[in-house]
Amino acid sequence: KILTLYQYHLDNIPPYIPLGHAVTYAIVYQMSRQRFIWSYHVVLEKFLHQFAFITCFMSLIILKDIAGFLCYLFFLFIVRQRKKPLFYLTMFAVTYYLEMLGTLTSAWSYYFALGNHPNYPSTSVTPCGIAGIYMLVDISSNSIYLHVKKFKKNLLKKEKSNTTRYTRTLNHL
Repeated sequence: KILTLYQYHLDNIPPYIPLGHAVTYAIVYQMSRQRFIWSYHVVLEKFLHQFAFITCFMSLIILKDIAGFLCYLFFLFIVRQRKKPLFYLTMFAVTYYLEMLGTLTSAWSYYFALGNHPNYPSTSVTPCGIAGIYMLVDISSNSIYLHVKKFKKNLLKKEKSNTTRYTRTLNHL
């Protein structure tokens, strides 16, 4: 159980899950960078926006997926702030598809099916806006990586500057 929001079929995280997340990210990243895809990015972005809206709105109306729709709104907030939303929109579609497959094959179940958290907003069998949570994880991990990289770069620059200053001092003696 992961925060009891969902549960894997055998009560443990299968070994393919972490690798699957990384592979999915890499495939969508590489796919969204392709020249052919990028030449049609305006049309694709419009289509993927419509797909996300229709999927989430219908899930809200028909399946009473309030939690999924809230995640979708969070997703929209993130996408709006991105310079190149094609990656995130593609990730939404791919994530939704994979989550649907995983749920339909009973690889995991969400709190709606488990009966956990009766006071949480209702959700469907597969929350339609789960991609919003993935975007939060993605942006957080990327931000941490970039901040650590920048910190290391500044640390090396400072160390190099101190070494240069020390060498100049020795040369003046």
